[in-house]
Amino acid sequence: MSNLPASVLLDTNVLVRAAVLNDPLRSIAIAAISTLESSGSAIYVCPQNMQEFRQVATRPAIANGLGWSSADAAHAISAFEQRFVVAPETPAIYAVWRFIVEGSSASGRANYDGRLMAVARSSAIDAILSFESGSFAKFLPFAPGITLLNPNTI
Repeated sequence: MSNLPASVLLDTNVLVRAAVLNDPLRSIAIAAISTLESSGSAIYVCPQNMQEFRQVATRPAIANGLGWSSADAAHAISAFEQRFVVAPETPAIYAVWRFIVEGSSASGRANYDGRLMAVARSSAIDAILSFESGSFAKFLPFAPGITLLNPNTI
């Protein structure tokens, strides 16, 4: 993919896929991140990613989690924080999030994706990388300037 964005916020699903050794999409996630880094894109995560990652990582495998210990999750989160830029939590995110989710009539879990869009928009991040980039499409009219990327197409 040419003309890669200058800055990209990772969706939590990309972080989870990249962290799990036996995940079938791991190599795709890692390759997409590496391609973005090689192109000079600044790669961002945010506190919401870390919260969502910890929730999935420490949830039992029988409940669709990874079954990791708290220490293992903390180690992975520290590695993400060291490798990627952590977008700051600012009061501006709330107003942008409300505008996005109310404008798009988001419901249920889509509100979390709407908040990631708000983080990107309020932090002037150009794009979001997600295996579920289509889930973010409904927010685009309310978050101009954000590009959606899927690891499968990078």
